[in-house]
Amino acid sequence: MKKIFIDGSAGTTGLRIRDRLAGRADVSLVTLPEELREDPAARAEALNAADVAFLCLPDAAAVVTIMLLISWLSMSMIFVPAGALAASSMLMGVIDHVSVLSV
Repeated sequence: MKKIFIDGSAGTTGLRIRDRLAGRADVSLVTLPEELREDPAARAEALNAADVAFLCLPDAAAVVTIMLLISWLSMSMIFVPAGALAASSMLMGVIDHVSVLSV
């Protein structure tokens, strides 16, 4: 079972992805309590616990998220919504398994 973290899960894109994954038996969502949603240490822990991450954030916030990753090279996949062009460009230059996702 793959563990998935949606960074930015409270936004429109994050909510849509979460809805699409709801009820699937082959994935488990890594979530944060509302009060820790913007806590850098909690986000870093969630990101590093996940096999797959969806970055549903504006460019600047997505770049900050990338900097939080400690073991990101062991992550199976990172999905960046198409609007986050700076983050996807940065990741594509560093890691092989980046997908730009249109939701």
